[in-house]
Amino acid sequence: MEPVTALTAGAIAQLAFNEFLKSGAGELAKKSLGGAIDLVKTLRNTIKAKLKGNPKAETALAAVEQEGSQAALTKLEVYLEDAMTRSLVFERLELRSL
Repeated sequence: MEPVTALTAGAIAQLAFNEFLKSGAGELAKKSLGGAIDLVKTLRNTIKAKLKGNPKAETALAAVEQEGSQAALTKLEVYLEDAMTRSLVFERLELRSL
């Protein structure tokens, strides 16, 4: 796996699920400015769709949303990283066949 992919998966997961980690910090901490909250929701929905069908990934998603812990998010990052790597490999194979 490329180091950039690992870093990117972690950053994406942090961005998409950060509100669950901050849920104990009060309502103000959960609010975003302008349309940013919509972008985060879209990102989160995209991640959920990408991981759909992988029972372990779906369990990790549920844990992040229920527990809101960094440990749960770290587990989710592993599945997101794997999905992103598989997607990149598939895209490269498609490009080669053109």
